[in-house]
Amino acid sequence: MVNISGEGWQGVFDQNTNQARGKANGYSWFLKLKSAYWSFEIAEDQAIDAEQLPLVGFGCGGWLAEIPRESGVTLDVVTTILQGQFTAFADGKLKYYPSVNCSCSD
Repeated sequence: MVNISGEGWQGVFDQNTNQARGKANGYSWFLKLKSAYWSFEIAEDQAIDAEQLPLVGFGCGGWLAEIPRESGVTLDVVTTILQGQFTAFADGKLKYYPSVNCSCSD
């Protein structure tokens, strides 16, 4: 694991799993590489630890984004993606998803 940080955020990146998680201004966040895109989320509930994510849309409300994978996986790429997403979050440009509070069988 490698420590990563930027303006108003910090976390760790696991190069073996291509996942990163941490805190940004009190909010927990999670980033994971899927096959063709990066999945990014910020939990609305500040009591949720980053290690509990991913949960947004199921276990808690929050903000989600999918970022197309355009290059290899390097620390610079991950840091650039994260900084861009935190800027979008601060500017109110990430889509909010409420928590689903009932089971699918209801």
